[in-house]
Amino acid sequence: MNKYVGILLLLYSLITHAAQNKIMTLKDPFQVPPSIPCADIETQLRNQINQWQFQGYVEQQMGSQHIIAIIHKVNNKIWLTLSDLTVPMQLLPWKIITITRTEIHWQANLPDYCQKNLILTMKLQGV
Repeated sequence: MNKYVGILLLLYSLITHAAQNKIMTLKDPFQVPPSIPCADIETQLRNQINQWQFQGYVEQQMGSQHIIAIIHKVNNKIWLTLSDLTVPMQLLPWKIITITRTEIHWQANLPDYCQKNLILTMKLQGV
């Protein structure tokens, strides 16, 4: 009888240990997540914003000069209007730095371990 109890306790401890290891590897809050190379992130962000073309603008006078830009997604029928106050969800994590009559200046923050920001200028088509 003692032999069977010993075997059951051994099996229980092995199963418990295996389950704990599996849980620890799946849900360890202190495990550092794998990082994506900064060059790959930059390439992804550049490809994301390069799908769009600056097609034109509308100027509004509301106390101060305010420009609304119109951009178009290449090979698609998507048009967006932008101002320096709002950026559509499709363009996140990009932020608008400035909009002029001929250019939109964009900035995207890279992860902290890259220690830099990505800045891009989108020129008005045909200029």
